[in-house]
Amino acid sequence: MSLDLFSSFDEQNMPSLWGPLVWVFPTTCVLVMMFSFWVSFSSLSFLVFVFHKMFGCLYNSFSLFLTSYFCVIVFGNIVGLVPYIFSSTSHLVFTFSLSLPMWLGVVVSGVVYSYFNVLAHITPEGAPLALAPVLVWIETISLLIRPWIVGIRLMANMVAGHIIVNLIASSMVVCIFNFFTGLVFVNFILMFYLAFEVGVCLIQGYIFCMLNYMYMLEHP
Repeated sequence: MSLDLFSSFDEQNMPSLWGPLVWVFPTTCVLVMMFSFWVSFSSLSFLVFVFHKMFGCLYNSFSLFLTSYFCVIVFGNIVGLVPYIFSSTSHLVFTFSLSLPMWLGVVVSGVVYSYFNVLAHITPEGAPLALAPVLVWIETISLLIRPWIVGIRLMANMVAGHIIVNLIASSMVVCIFNFFTGLVFVNFILMFYLAFEVGVCLIQGYIFCMLNYMYMLEHP
């Protein structure tokens, strides 16, 4: 089982004592960022300020909401890079549980606020009357699969990164028993790729929030 690349994504293979770290660490990081809450400019306030500038002044309360999502996703991604730590963001159950409430909240709010505008958005403007029924079905399906697309995208990127890290680490084990020069070279590659993967963790958190923000722009 240790030779299976996908065994690292099985929570049953992880030590039971490390399991709570997956959920405690992201919460602890957010609390640490809020230690300077009573000063003029805390770390959390800086993130809220950045999201507020990127997404405009129209959605002031939504900036804090996106900041919270960003912190949870980024910290979850980075914790998953630690050896023998369960990667929660590599599972569709976790990513879908993040994307579904945000998407569902926007859809329900749009229907309650303006039902006719939501229906008008499903029907493309200027479309031929004969193609209208087909286009309505296409737009409806594209609307319903949005949370799945966002969740699968995050999961697929994290799974691909972890598989590559496992492959490089397996090469290091082989080099230990063969030649030292190859071990140094593979170790350098692993360090470089881990730094690259940390950047990917940040970018994936940003893209997740950006996609949900773009979906929110369709709110009537």
